[in-house]
Order: sequence, then structure tokens, then C-alpha cells
Amino acid sequence: MRPDVEQVEGGLVTMTSGRAGAGTRQVGLVALRVVVLLVVALLAAALGGCAQNGPPKVEENVYPKDYRPEVVALLRRKIEDPYGIREAYIAEPVLKSLPSGSMRYIACIRFNAKNKDEQYQGAKEFAAYFFEGQLTQVVDAGRELCGDAAYRPFPELEKYCREQVCKQS
Repeated sequence: MRPDVEQVEGGLVTMTSGRAGAGTRQVGLVALRVVVLLVVALLAAALGGCAQNGPPKVEENVYPKDYRPEVVALLRRKIEDPYGIREAYIAEPVLKSLPSGSMRYIACIRFNAKNKDEQYQGAKEFAAYFFEGQLTQVVDAGRELCGDAAYRPFPELEKYCREQVCKQS
């Protein structure tokens, strides 16, 4: 080794004499490497923490705030003749247990609609299912699901009419 270079434990090389600032430059490079390694380690720890926690938790059972217009819109597409509905009732959404064991907000609906032959079929019950506060489906409901529903009039469903029919009358 040259007389103006000194090697210290760990491989750090410094200049003891000779060119001015050479030792400072070496120490600066080592310090920069240490800072870069620390930043990389912190980023890895932060990203590793995200991977361990998985996706953010979803709040499945948010009370559906504006559910009545959503129900009307979906039923208009589902019912064969959505223009002559009568005896329409709806119960406010309540948390109910599903066969899978999970809980969902469900609103029970009962109404009398016409079939494709324009004959009233008698009142039928349906269940509107909500996930994250949004209507996901409306299905036929049995007594076990809606037997204890506290129904209230649902005039929004009865008032629906076709633009052509409404303009003619």
C-alpha cells in the first residue's frame, strides 16, 4: 500500500497525505451508500407492510340511504308489465342472516303486477339485497324471509307509466 493511503478495518480507505480532499470524498461516498441502503430498507419495510395487510377492509353492511328509487328502477326492468302495478308496499331494509351465515340488508317488497297477458297475478313478495349500501339484486321471497316485514305503501312503484301512455291520457 502507498505511504499516503491508510486502510482501516471494514475496507474504508482514506488518504493520510497527498491530494487534498481525497479522504473526504471516500467518506462521503460511504455515507451516501449508507443513506441509499437505509432508504431502500425503509421502502421495502413499508411495501412489505402493505402486502401483509392485504386489500382494504370493505364495509359490506352499510345502510342503503336512497334505496326506494333504486328498487323502482330495477323492478321496472325485471317485471313483465311494469305499467299497471297496484297494491305496492315496501319494508325498510333490515339486517338479516343469509343461509351462508353472512348478514345483508334486505328490503321486502310486495305488489300485484300484470303478466304478459295483462292479467293481474295477485300480490307477490320479493326481497331486495344490498351490499355496501347498493342494491345488488331483487329475487322472489318466501314467507321465511319476508313474513315479519313491516310494510308501508310504495306509491313510487305504482306511479310509473310509459311516456307514450302518459302523454295520451
